[in-house]
Amino acid sequence: MDEKNIKFEPKGSEIKFGLRLVAVTTVIIVVLFGLYWGGRQLFVSEEIAVDNQRELPISELGCDKIYTDLKEALVDSSKNKVAVCGLDISGDKNLRLTVGLSMMDSLIVIDASDNIIKEVPEWIDQLPQLRVLNLSGNKISSIPLSLTKAKRLEVLDLTGNPLPPGDVQNLRGLLPDTKVKF
Repeated sequence: MDEKNIKFEPKGSEIKFGLRLVAVTTVIIVVLFGLYWGGRQLFVSEEIAVDNQRELPISELGCDKIYTDLKEALVDSSKNKVAVCGLDISGDKNLRLTVGLSMMDSLIVIDASDNIIKEVPEWIDQLPQLRVLNLSGNKISSIPLSLTKAKRLEVLDLTGNPLPPGDVQNLRGLLPDTKVKF
C-alpha cells in the first residue's frame, strides 16, 4: 500500500466536533478579552498616575476618592475626619498651599501642577505618607531644606519651574531614593 495515497476523510460527526471546538474556543477568547479590557476600563478611573509609568490603585492607598477641591478636602479632613490621601489641585491659578494641608497626615499624592506657586512650603515634610509631589509648571525658584526630610517621597516633579540646575542636583543627592524630575 502506498502511504502517499492514503487520505484521511473525516466523518461528519468529526467535522461538527471540530467546528464546535473552534466556536467555543473563539467565544472563550472573546469573553476573556472583553473581561480584560472592560475590567481595565473600570479600574482606570480608580488609579493615580505616578511618574507616568506606575500607577497606585486607590484601594491600595486606603482612600475613597481623589479630591479636586482644596476647601472640600480641608473640611472633610478636619471636620468629617476623612482620610484624604489624594489631592489633584492642578490648574487652579488662585491656589495657595495653606498650612492646613500639613494636618492631612494621610496625604500620599499631591498634584499642584500648572499653578502660580512661588515656593514649596516649609511644612511639606510634615506629611509622613507623602509619596508623590507634582509641582511642575509653577514659579518655584528655590527649594526649602525641609523637603529633604520627606523620606517616603518617591516622585518629585519640578518640571517647568525656574530652578537653578545646581539646586536640583543637590536635591537629588539629598533625596537619593526619590525620582526628581526637572
